[in-house]
Amino acid sequence: MARPVTISDDTLLEAAREVFLEHGIRATSAAVAERAGVSEGTLFKRFGTKQGLFQAAMTVSLEDESKRFVGSLAARVGTGTLRGQLEEVALVGIDFFRKIVPLNMMSWSNPDRPQTAHKTGHPGPYNEKGEHRAVEGRRLFEGYFEGERRAGRLRNVDVSVLARAFMGALYNFVAMEVLTGESDPLPMPAETFARGLVDMLLRGIEATPKTVPDPRPRARRAR
Repeated sequence: MARPVTISDDTLLEAAREVFLEHGIRATSAAVAERAGVSEGTLFKRFGTKQGLFQAAMTVSLEDESKRFVGSLAARVGTGTLRGQLEEVALVGIDFFRKIVPLNMMSWSNPDRPQTAHKTGHPGPYNEKGEHRAVEGRRLFEGYFEGERRAGRLRNVDVSVLARAFMGALYNFVAMEVLTGESDPLPMPAETFARGLVDMLLRGIEATPKTVPDPRPRARRAR
């Protein structure tokens, strides 16, 4: 028996995400309807077209996870140890990207993907100010690193480069997990990567020049 038409949008979108992630953009709206236990008419009434359903499902808002990842950055400035804060943020970021990367990959595989939020109001890649959410996240990281720089806990670095490097490293770590799956012969735990990344950023990668021995003979001390 089909579920009642009062089924929530969130439930429909969850079913759609499952089907699209399993079968790709070629998955049919009929398959989504069957998974959700509703008629295709219900899907079209809510989302207009299969394209509308796909976009709404693939660009679903992860507001709670996003707030946990970048929303708390400002409150972290000057608190705890810089190393500890960055390692914690890195792990939260990895958890966030593990949710969003598969959705992004599926969305990008759609050659007709639109560049704006769905007309029905379902959250898209842009915030209410028209700013892409990835840019918003980078801006918040820039503000966080600038705050730590002003607090004297970071040297005078380009915070925009640092924000891109930090976020990019976390995203790439997860993207490689998704791409390689179980075929990676040496998978790395998230905790190990987070510690190593933060240590590398804080210490730098350039070797410290070794002390060059003085070639001049030492004067003998008078006995």
